[in-house]
This record gives sequence, structure tokens and C-alpha cells, in this order.
Amino acid sequence: MNSRRLISVWYLSLVCLLCAPVWADKLIDRSATHYGKLFGITSVEVLFDPGCHSSERLTVPLADLISIDFDDNCQRPEHEFISSPSMLPCPGEEATLFTVSFKERGATTARAIETLKDGQLEIAPYQAKTDIVGPLQDVRFIGRGPICLQRIMPSQWPDSFQRTPRKKDKPEKKE
Repeated sequence: MNSRRLISVWYLSLVCLLCAPVWADKLIDRSATHYGKLFGITSVEVLFDPGCHSSERLTVPLADLISIDFDDNCQRPEHEFISSPSMLPCPGEEATLFTVSFKERGATTARAIETLKDGQLEIAPYQAKTDIVGPLQDVRFIGRGPICLQRIMPSQWPDSFQRTPRKKDKPEKKE
């Protein structure tokens, strides 16, 4: 009798695991790791769907964002981008900036990022006089944290991202 109950509990557990929602993007903020889908990024917050297609919205202040690892197939990422601080001391000034890496090729360091209504991502590269805009689906990873300004590499982005005039220079907030 106990063995039947144990098998039933095991089977029910397996069925529940198979019914569980499949996760996608991985958002890490200062207090937790969340799985779901990115809904949007504004100049002050990140809106995240904690399920792949739910109507729930998790709001994370942009200042608390550490990283977002994207997965188009609504699966947990196969690999994780781990941001480790440089062991070399920064010889000068640091700033809290974004690092955006693309699926096709390239990466850029940005002062600001924001999603647009048409599924595009607007990026203000740190040292550029123009913004770049392209499909959010072409982005692999977004990270946010202290960057040594003397170690910023030249920006590169895929052809799907195009230069656009900068709307306005947004002042950087010190944290």
C-alpha cells in the first residue's frame, strides 16, 4: 500500500513538473533572479513578465538592474554571461553604464537604453554623438554596472541597428 502511494506521489510530481511554465529571459536585479520575458525598458524602470505570456508585470527600478540574458525560445539560457569585475584597478574614473552584446556580432557600452513601442531597442552609446536603434530580438545580453571609462572598447553593432539622431542628452544620475 505504501509503495503504491509513493509511486502515485512520484508520478504526480513528475506530471506537475511537466506542466510547469517554461522560462525564458533571465533578469537579475539587486535582490533576486527572475525568469520570464522582458516587456519593456524605460528611462527609469524595467518591466518584466514573470511568465512567458502572462498579464503580470514585475517592475524593477532601472537603478537595481544588474543584467538581462535573452532567450528567444522561452527556455532557460544554455549558458550564462557572468560579469566578473576586473582584477586590475581602474586607473581613472568609473561610471555606472550599460553593456549590450548582440547575437550576430559586436557589443557597445551605453549611457542609456530604452525599448520603443515597435519592439525596437534604442541605445545611446557612451562616446557616440548619435543613438542606434534596432530590433530587441537581436540583443543577446544587457548588463548594468560600474565600468572603468579608460577601458571602454570601441562600439560595434550588427547591420540591423542603425544610427539615429540623439533625441536629447539625458543627464546621468549619480548613485
